[in-house]
Amino acid sequence: MRKLVVFLVLFVVVAVIPVGAQVSDQTILTYEVLTEDFDALVKEAMALTDEQWKAFEPVFDDYKAVMHPVFEKRINLIKEFVKKQGVLTDAEARAALAGILEIEQDEWLVQRDFQKEFLEVIPAVKALRFWQIENRMMLMLLSSVAKDVPLAK
Repeated sequence: MRKLVVFLVLFVVVAVIPVGAQVSDQTILTYEVLTEDFDALVKEAMALTDEQWKAFEPVFDDYKAVMHPVFEKRINLIKEFVKKQGVLTDAEARAALAGILEIEQDEWLVQRDFQKEFLEVIPAVKALRFWQIENRMMLMLLSSVAKDVPLAK
């Protein structure tokens, strides 16, 4: 679980860097290593048997593929906001608010749609555990990002 926390913190550092900022080679290398081990970290946190993992993995891969563009929209919105240092016109603020709400709706829709698929391949307790892990990961990401993102001005 500690590796998962390290991965998430490094992901936030890499993902939220303003467009012109430089990321060290060591940070990029660490991020790549942890990204390659991401499935193993989830498997460990989920405490799935080998049989359960075999059933879970294809659905998990599909979930990640569908959720990835939604997450990218969130990262791009954050990058734009950080780049503007929180100084927005009224129109930009309206667009940002609409974007935030759209992203949250998209995340909810993906999670709702995949809930049934997860319940078909793993026990309900394990599916709930996955949602808890997913929720904790998102909370950690957003709380880390919140420290670096200024309030709108």
